[in-house]
Amino acid sequence: MKNTRKLTQRVITLIMLGYVLPGYAEGQLTRYRGAYTYAHVVNTFCPSINSQCYWLTPATSEQIRQQLKHLSATHADNPDQSVCVVLRGRIDRETKSDGFAADYDGLIKVDKVFGLCSQVDRVTQ
Repeated sequence: MKNTRKLTQRVITLIMLGYVLPGYAEGQLTRYRGAYTYAHVVNTFCPSINSQCYWLTPATSEQIRQQLKHLSATHADNPDQSVCVVLRGRIDRETKSDGFAADYDGLIKVDKVFGLCSQVDRVTQ
């Protein structure tokens, strides 16, 4: 009986953490694995941890943007195809977006690109 109660408490704690931690990570620099797409009017990243997609914020440096564009240009078969990349960034769901970015779940500021998913060892989310 005592072991059942402890097990129940642990399960409840884990379930609560599952709801709390994703919100806590928002605004924090986090390493992500997911689909990056660059095309004429698209500049997005969709982490593989959920079904949401984020527009690259203008605050992402030009150097980082060029790295991502290069990966897309050299590894996608066509301009609208995404490539799987590993990057570090900060998701922002609070800032109001306009233009094309308004159609997405928020913004992401990328501060480091690790490379293609297939070329990065020990990818964590």
